[in-house]
Amino acid sequence: DSKIMFDHVKMHNVNLSSKTLFDKVSQKYIDDMRRQCMRIIFGADLFGNPVGLLTGMAEGVESFFKDPIEGVVEDPSLIGFAKGVRRGTKTLLGKTVVSTVGAAGKVT
Repeated sequence: DSKIMFDHVKMHNVNLSSKTLFDKVSQKYIDDMRRQCMRIIFGADLFGNPVGLLTGMAEGVESFFKDPIEGVVEDPSLIGFAKGVRRGTKTLLGKTVVSTVGAAGKVT
């Protein structure tokens, strides 16, 4: 299920001609459409969903670094840090394996 969504355009103190404003807004939406089409194309089953693979791996890497810090915040001792490292490593390995298997399983 792929969705195409457009963010709003937000401008302050705009002092442009109507044509220039229209060109800027149009270009923004054209660029958004291109980006989303590429995401849909490279997220297709034909390629095994590399976007899903990279997203899953990025979430795992983020957790690997973030969880030890959260562990120290929760328990400012070596035990809190160790719990965070364990949780972050588990998430990193889990997300990497799941996203790799999921992406490889979709190759057609």
